[in-house]
Amino acid sequence: MDENTTKLYYMWLGTACNFEPDLIDLCYSSQIYSEDIHTSDVYKTDKQIKRVFENRNELQNKLDRSQYKGRINLNVSLSEAEKILKDCEKQNINIITIGSKHYPDRLRNIYCPPRFLFVKGDITGVDDVLGISIVGTRTATPSGITTAEKISYELSEKGVIITSGMAVGIDAAAHRGAISSGGRTFAVLAGGVDIVYPAVNRDIYEMICETGAIISERPPHCIGQPRFYKERNRIITGLSLGVLFVEGAESSGTSISSRLAFENDRDIFAVPNDINIVQSQLPNRLITEGAVLVRNSEDILNQYTYIYPSLASNNASIKNKIKDIFGKMRTAKKPKNVQKNKSKSNPVHNEQSNTGKNENDKTDLINQFYESEKFKSLSDDDKNIVKYIATCGENGVIADDITENLGISANELNSKLMILQINQVLTQRGGGRLFLKL
Repeated sequence: MDENTTKLYYMWLGTACNFEPDLIDLCYSSQIYSEDIHTSDVYKTDKQIKRVFENRNELQNKLDRSQYKGRINLNVSLSEAEKILKDCEKQNINIITIGSKHYPDRLRNIYCPPRFLFVKGDITGVDDVLGISIVGTRTATPSGITTAEKISYELSEKGVIITSGMAVGIDAAAHRGAISSGGRTFAVLAGGVDIVYPAVNRDIYEMICETGAIISERPPHCIGQPRFYKERNRIITGLSLGVLFVEGAESSGTSISSRLAFENDRDIFAVPNDINIVQSQLPNRLITEGAVLVRNSEDILNQYTYIYPSLASNNASIKNKIKDIFGKMRTAKKPKNVQKNKSKSNPVHNEQSNTGKNENDKTDLINQFYESEKFKSLSDDDKNIVKYIATCGENGVIADDITENLGISANELNSKLMILQINQVLTQRGGGRLFLKL
């Protein structure tokens, strides 16, 4: 089946389901087509859409006997689908189907992935680089807007793709930061990609079309509705490896993104803020539940340097930091004559010597920390937590292990861990694993 026919069938299914993602998924995933459908993983290819079209009468009869009667009409003609294809071609809107090589693998593997995307711009190479979504409230504080823009700018400078929803407030700030750095940014809309919403962000929209992409699963001319935003948010979180929550109330739409990020196994980052303002409720709560506390872009980048080494900072003041079992450890520069002699010695002997030296350095750093005022000023419980984490080796430790082994309640422990991170005693990486920060 050629690409144009594939797109035509997808648009037909979209019109039959009124472009409702759950109904499209229902038809696409129905097991009436094949017995081996799960083993062949056909859901993530374009083979399935042909089966849907060819078996539309049988499927319609099945739907008419279910609670979905009247909601799906597979008897619609292809004429409306053809109009959508022509409209997209006229407006330079790409339709990327789930089986296309240009469809992001990250998105393909979330729960209920969009079967097709409407894209204005370019989304190639998404899976090859780090992607971070930045989300937050529309009623952001000046501090929140500054923070979102700054972190976005710094991440984008490192080649990170920034994804958000182009709403006013935190979203717009995130896009502006990426655009200012000359990086790529994606805006996922609740309506059609040809509709600038909100209109006040037209300048951002136009620049994103040039430097990144406008993305939606709704067809051109579709007006975004409140109920579309939850569906839109799963795409925002799905396009990235991690999601940064800058500001948001507990009852805000941003809280939906936190649940979606958790369900799709995305790393969750949050910026702490004043406990007395409503915009801080969500990020502060996420931190107590294990989100990585973020003060600057390095707190995010450090989680991914083992996957993307190029993210490591080139700043002269920290370029000698090395990744270690307790995080980033500083090492002193060796004298030039030592370096020179080292190059003439036996490589195997050097490797063994360096391994032993590194182990000694780790122990020395830990012992030095135990003698520091920072450690001595901690409470007895905090000292026990720190010592326990220090014994857990290169894999770090999760909060549940600390609760089980030290007998500290989860609520009390979460509060203590947050303070220890703020005071730069601990650092947290992907999967919520804790390490000493020396």
